[in-house]
This record gives sequence, C-alpha cells and structure tokens, in this order.
Amino acid sequence: MELARVLGVVVTLASAACLGPDQHHCASGADCAGGTCEANGFCSFPGARCQEWGAGAGSLAGTCVVDAGEVDGATPLDGAVLDGAQLDARAIDAAPLDSDGDGVVDDVDNCPIVANPDQHDEDDDRVGDLCDRCPHVADTLQANSDGDGLGDACDPRPLDPRNQLLLFEPWTGAPMGVPGWTSAAGTWTVSGDALRVPATASVAQLGRPLTAPMGTDAIVVEAGYTFTQVVPLSYLAVMTPVDFAAGTGSGCAIRQSALMVSPASLASLALSGPTQVGTTVLASFAAMLTAPASGLVRIERRNATSTCVGRLGADEVTASFTTMGTVDQIGLMARGVEAQIPYLIVYTD
Repeated sequence: MELARVLGVVVTLASAACLGPDQHHCASGADCAGGTCEANGFCSFPGARCQEWGAGAGSLAGTCVVDAGEVDGATPLDGAVLDGAQLDARAIDAAPLDSDGDGVVDDVDNCPIVANPDQHDEDDDRVGDLCDRCPHVADTLQANSDGDGLGDACDPRPLDPRNQLLLFEPWTGAPMGVPGWTSAAGTWTVSGDALRVPATASVAQLGRPLTAPMGTDAIVVEAGYTFTQVVPLSYLAVMTPVDFAAGTGSGCAIRQSALMVSPASLASLALSGPTQVGTTVLASFAAMLTAPASGLVRIERRNATSTCVGRLGADEVTASFTTMGTVDQIGLMARGVEAQIPYLIVYTD
C-alpha cells in the first residue's frame, strides 16, 4: 500500500513538471548552497537523508530525488521502478494517513486508534466497536445527520438529536463468564465472539445495572440471536426494568409454546417471583420457531408503554404492552433454547 501511494505521488509530480532524468539538476556547488554537487548531478548535504534537485531544476529545487534510495528514512523503495523519477518528500509527508490500517484515512476516520488497530469490529465495517456509531450495523460512512452520537444506519430518528448510545456488548475477549453482568440463574458463557446459553427446562437469567439519564423519553434494549436448538416451551427475552432477586420486572420475548402446532410468537414477560414467569402473547410469526434461526428481539420502553419488536429470519412483528418501574437494571432471560447472542445494545430515544 505504501509503495502504491508513493508511486501515485511520483507519477503526479513527474507529469506536472515534465522533467526527465536528463534534466539539468546541478552544475556546480553554487547550485547547492551549503552542499555538494555530486557527479550524478544532484545536490547532497551533510546529514541529509536524500539527494535534492539543484537550483537548475526550477520549481523542483530543494526537493528529494528518489534513486534506489529511501524517502525520509522510510523503508527502501524499489529502485528499478523509481530510478530517475523526481519526488517531493514533502508531498509524501502531507499524504493522507491511515494510522490504524483499517483502510479509512485519518481525516475521515472517526476512530483512528494507532495503539489498537485490531480492536473488535462486531459488524465488520472496518470501524472498531469503540468508535462505531452503529456497532451492530455495518456502515463504513458513519453518517450521523443529527449529531447525537447514534449513526443514521441504526438511529430510529436520524434527524432528531435525542439518541444516546448507553451500552454496547459485543461479547468478546472473555473465555468464560460475563464481565459486568451477574448470572441470577442458569449457565452463561462467552466464547466464539458471542454470549452463549444452553437449552434447559429451567429459566436462565442474566442482568446488570444500567440507569437511564435524567429526562430520558425512552430507552431501547436490543439483542441479536441465533438459536441452534429449540426445546419447547422456549423463549429468549430482553428485560427492562428487572430485579431478578426480588422477582420483579417485565420484558419482550421471542417465544414458542409447548404445542408444536403453534407458530412462534412475540410475547411480553412479567416476573412474579424469582422463577415465576407470566407470558402474554402479543403477536404471531408466520412459522414455527425451529433451529437454526436468527434474528433480534427488542424492547422500546416509553414511560409506561413498551413496544416489543421481534425478528425471526425475514419475518418481523411488532406489538405494544404496559410496563412499570424505573429503568435501573437490564437483563436477558432464556429457556428451552440453545442460543448464541452476538451483541446487545442499549440507547435512548
């Protein structure tokens, strides 16, 4: 990549100046103030890293000449390609930088992290999670029309600056356990770039504190999923608010009843005890919940009313239900599904 960039500058400058290797460079030391006119017709100076065009080269005077050498001490270049070409080292110094090597130059890269070029990139859009405005939706351009920190590709209101990204969990870097979260029930582990939970007949619960900022109109919690096994009765739910220890909370779930003739459904979940879960079917999908299956489940909570969104393959359904309580905890619940959860995102709306 470096060689290609250098060659681009070489071609541009050589074409513009219309100078060739037989052009007059320096005729005597008078053309090289403070230096020496070498036998090859270029100026050299004590301690310099390159030879320069002499005064006789007109507008190129004082700029570096590449002749099987190196540019400002950089890695030696291919002299067979560059012999006799004229090159302004200052133009190279001013060329666009790509500090983290992600293919996006620094002046348009919203995350040019030099010290961590290999940071995790959940959506593979070449913008690392630490700075990605939509870390779960591929968007190389990173457009953010309303300047609220949530990119247009995932902002439900891209022209209304009310959104704030509160949490993004890519579930990476931990061989086991779930840093920052507390398992209230079941077995939750992190491996293979995803949170994992096995299919069991008992309820698995995972939660963490997360307080919405004062004045927040709404909070959105979304998790992506892939089911590799389904054993009815089954569900995967995002919860807010929730207090697993006290047995209170409400959420939104992708669900399959024990009746195999029934299609999958979108349901609201309500805790009435640490292990007691009440469900209300909100809407139905077109097909059964069978493995493998991928999609997302999202709860959009606005005061006492929540919107539940579920995606099962290409089928997406939406419905509303009533929720109570201040958002100070979020959680995940699962039963009867062997699930991989690649991400969880929380933002205000």
